[in-house]
Formats: sequence, structure tokens, C-alpha cells
Amino acid sequence: MHLILSHIGLELPNHLEDCLTQTRKFYDGPITIVTNSINTDWVKKYEVNIENINFENEKFKISQIVNFSENPTRNFWLYTLARLFFIEDFVVKNKIDNFVLFENDVLIFSNLNEIIDKMSNIYKNVSITMSCDLRATTGFSFFKSYKDLIRLTNDIIELINKFNGIIPEFGKYPSEMMFIRKISKTKDYISSLPIFPTDEFFGHFNFVFDPASYGQFLGGYPIIHGGSSEPHIDLGTYIGKKIDDGEYRVFFDKKDGPFITNNKNEKFKIYNLHVWSKNLKKFL
Repeated sequence: MHLILSHIGLELPNHLEDCLTQTRKFYDGPITIVTNSINTDWVKKYEVNIENINFENEKFKISQIVNFSENPTRNFWLYTLARLFFIEDFVVKNKIDNFVLFENDVLIFSNLNEIIDKMSNIYKNVSITMSCDLRATTGFSFFKSYKDLIRLTNDIIELINKFNGIIPEFGKYPSEMMFIRKISKTKDYISSLPIFPTDEFFGHFNFVFDPASYGQFLGGYPIIHGGSSEPHIDLGTYIGKKIDDGEYRVFFDKKDGPFITNNKNEKFKIYNLHVWSKNLKKFL
């Protein structure tokens, strides 16, 4: 079992400390941050390993032909994809199986070892939070083997080469989220984590998982993308549509954590919050 986080940039973001603080409440296993940051001494108190990025990675070089948007910057989108290649370097070198990846603006609210155990017994390869028909997010993702990440990155590179970096249905904003979602529709090794209590395998976890929409509603939308701290409903997502239709309501309780209720007033816990606004402290 292993949790892997990542950041590309010379300074680790402030909200990462909130992510680590919360994670260590529910997980005492190995954590590795794959990064090129230089200010990493402060994470030692969380017993975190640091893995340095190799920018000579061949898949990273190939990915640079993709027509990434300049909004907010081209490197922003390039590096969100590239981190998968850098993480692959680490897990392959160390032959790591049963590992979890999630964003460094994610908070978890229950025992991670138990979740990984259950996922290892349920899913054959990869499971991830699906946001909509176009995107999958690493709000939470599980890989049964390092070989599964190799398979995913190989499929991404195959797509890039096939279309010479310009994938028609991705439009002006290609991202790693779109690559993963597109591959999940044609390959059977990627499964969807339950995001609603009616989804397959919800009963095994008794949690729903947040791609981003639950966290957006509770925490707002990133200022860098034109948002604010006000509740945000993305109508382009599975969850956003159901919130807007009144099928589910989203709440946060300091004692019980995040949860949703349905029209029967039944309560269902949310395992993770993907807090895009980066205001993680609000939920500690």
C-alpha cells in the first residue's frame, strides 16, 4: 500500500500541508511526493518520502506536442498530464502495487488502509472518479499494480501519436482528465468509483467519492479559473446535474465530515473532498 502525491514547481503549495495533516489522521502508511520542488524539508514531520522528477522522461517529451491551452498557462495543462509519467518512473522503479493517487488539494475522511484493502479485492486494475462523459479526475484513483499505470500512460502516448497531439473531441482544452476518460470508454481496465449511493460497489464502501463537484459546491471554484468561494455547481458534471435537480444535497459537519442526502432524507458519507478552491482549512 502506498499513497502518491505530486507537484511540479519549485515551491510546494501551502494547501499541501492541510492535505498531509488530514491524511495522517487516517493513514499511517508510506507517502511519496513526486516533485521538483526545492523547499521540501518541512514535509519531513509528516514522514513523507520525496522522489525527484526526471524531466528527461521520454513520454514527457512526446506529450509536449499536445495543443494545450494557454488558459491559465500551457505548462499548467502540460504538467497535469506529465505527472503521470513522472509517477510512473517512481512506481516502476520500486515495483509498487496497490497504490492510490489523488490531488494535493484533496482531503480524506476515513481510514485509507481499509479503502485500499477493499479496492484491491474489488477492482482488477484501475478505479477512478469519473466527472462526466468527457473527464475523469484524480480526485481519487487506485492502481492495483504499477503495470496498470504503464498501460495507461502507453495508451495516452498512443493517442497523442495517433492524432499528432490534436485529439478532435478535446477541443481547445485537452487535459489528462480527457485522456483518461476517453481511454476508459474503449478499454476495460479502468473502472468508475461510486460517486452516488446508487452506483455499483457503493455498498462495499458505504462512501461516495468526489471527482471534484462535491468539493466545488462546498468550497467554491478556483479564482485562477474565474471562480470564488461561493458554492459552485458545474452543470456539465454528473454530480452537478443531480445537485441542480435537487436529487442530492451536500453538507459538511465538523464532527461527521462531508455527506449528501437524497429526497428520502437518507444520509450518505463522502470519503474525500476535492477542494478546487484550495481552501482546505475550512474542512479540517
